[in-house]
Amino acid sequence: MKLHWTAVLLLALAVPAAAGNPADVNGDHAVNVADQLVIAHILAGNLDVGNYALENVVVVAPQGGDFDDPADAADWVALQGPGATHSFVILVTPGYYYLDRAVQLPEYTVLKGYGPERTFLLRDVSEDTPPYGAVVSCDAATFSVLEGLRLEKQYKPGDGANVGLYIHNCEVTVRNCRISITGD
Repeated sequence: MKLHWTAVLLLALAVPAAAGNPADVNGDHAVNVADQLVIAHILAGNLDVGNYALENVVVVAPQGGDFDDPADAADWVALQGPGATHSFVILVTPGYYYLDRAVQLPEYTVLKGYGPERTFLLRDVSEDTPPYGAVVSCDAATFSVLEGLRLEKQYKPGDGANVGLYIHNCEVTVRNCRISITGD
């Protein structure tokens, strides 16, 4: 008689975690892929955690992040009431993100990608009112940062105003970004 052993590997993508669990680095009460992404970004040097509490890092990724749409992540951050002692990082992993609406960057928030050659935010809607179809909108977003992103606005002539980055009544730092408007 032959014995056959079958090894079963159980992979838990989201395991409930007690408050204060060190493996739950983003504080969402689950140890999941988003935590692994945050740790990987810290180790790779893509995320300087010296200035941010890890629970205030939100990961945007096509799969496995806290959000798969940067605009939804920014809306969630805005609801958390960011401020001088409660700032956030929205870390957008490499890829192409086609936006239905502008990313409304909250104050005291860093919108960080992996460089303009790797993280693309694209939008093809034009509007005649603010933020004029922008890819990213900073309206009264004091002390916010855009870093390592490519903002690409695609348009057709006559569709209305075309803006890649809308800045109004705010203080925003832009580092290592490429902003382009392309069309017919």
